[in-house]
Amino acid sequence: MTTKRISTPKLFLSIAMVVVLSLSLLLTALAGPWSEGTGSGNPAKAALTKLFKTPVNTTNPGGSFRFVFTPLGMVENDVLITTNIATMPPIPQQTISIAAGAAPADTTVFAVGDSISYVKESGDFLATLGPASWGNGEGIYRYRVEEVEAQSNIPIVNSLKETAVYSQAWYEIEIWVVEDPVTKLLYAKYVYGKIVVTRVDEFYEGEDPGKLDPTPGGKNEHITVTIEDDFSQIIFTNKYWKTDGDKEAKKTALEVTKTINGAGAVLTTYFNFTITVTQSSVIKPQQSYMAYVLDSSNNIVTDAQGRNGTYDGYEGANGYFTFVSGTPKTISLTNGQRLGFVDLHVGSLVAVQEAANNEYTPKYQRTFTTAQQEFTGVAGSPWGFPRNTEPLDVGPHYIEEGFNHNIVKYTNTRTGATPTGLDVDDLPYVILISLAIVGLAGFVAYKATFKATRKRAHDGA
Repeated sequence: MTTKRISTPKLFLSIAMVVVLSLSLLLTALAGPWSEGTGSGNPAKAALTKLFKTPVNTTNPGGSFRFVFTPLGMVENDVLITTNIATMPPIPQQTISIAAGAAPADTTVFAVGDSISYVKESGDFLATLGPASWGNGEGIYRYRVEEVEAQSNIPIVNSLKETAVYSQAWYEIEIWVVEDPVTKLLYAKYVYGKIVVTRVDEFYEGEDPGKLDPTPGGKNEHITVTIEDDFSQIIFTNKYWKTDGDKEAKKTALEVTKTINGAGAVLTTYFNFTITVTQSSVIKPQQSYMAYVLDSSNNIVTDAQGRNGTYDGYEGANGYFTFVSGTPKTISLTNGQRLGFVDLHVGSLVAVQEAANNEYTPKYQRTFTTAQQEFTGVAGSPWGFPRNTEPLDVGPHYIEEGFNHNIVKYTNTRTGATPTGLDVDDLPYVILISLAIVGLAGFVAYKATFKATRKRAHDGA
């Protein structure tokens, strides 16, 4: 056996590398949820984050958001002292503007599930505060920051169709000011935020994050880009959504149509549909939506016999159906009819299933989510989407923006029928039965003739 010697310099180099690595890991572990400065020439920095959310397929209208800081006092031994607020430096108001459109400049876009998030930071809100700003000397300066709705703006064109929600959150910002041991100048050594439990932003609902790191650009500790890691954690969430459809003009946000054809088709047959519409997670609280049955002349159908289903209410003589978000509802349609939703939110998730009918082959076309596609089933099977069997139509199926744009066209074709009512699928059996009857009749006739001939022969003998 041979022994490989390790030289003393290499040994010390290896030990040094281990020590350096260990120290780096220790410093990382000790790094807290705060922004940290290294001296009067490099004080701590802090920013705010605007999170603007819309449902998928919703045009981003953009917006401008204003934030103000209110001095609360100095913190001494965990006690807030308010006697020296007047000598605390004012922090300038901050404005974050997000441009309209799908990919606004200087804005990060996250598409997750049924929502789109547009994320942008403010500048360093401590940038204007120098060593002379800290009139109260060393200590902990506490401020409150909030969004001012009256000075913010999400442009609304139609208040009946569009909704904007502004953040009601408050955060407390604590700034630890110390003296630089070299320059003897005051500077912000640490800055962190804390939520105000009575005014929690939606982003932090249901959790207590403790101290929040306001470092501009975040800590970037992970490979993937996330809101928590790549932005200041002082987050203000605003939302916007839009409703499509117009009851008075009979413009629809979504419609399901019915056509019946084929030889021998009965055009008065009603087909059952189970339909589920689910609002985007951006929208709160749970919504309900109105839908009407219209005929081929665009008239609202009023069926006293209730063949379309049980109406949930009436407006004059016109009955309507109410669909609660996420709750399946069954209605029936016949040839030339369509179910039209007149107040559905853009980005809603749609599922449509037609019940099986043994005499008709089902087929549907969609004009939303992807380019128009046609999906044909087989008679006797339910048919619709989402569907995990061939042909696949898994989805998700989110409606797109635009009147009379989101259409599901169902066509049911009568199969195996002739104009006389004879089902051609049964024709082989009919032929066999007919042949059997003809053969039996021939046999009976033959037997009768044979008996008659023998009788005549016997009588003449």
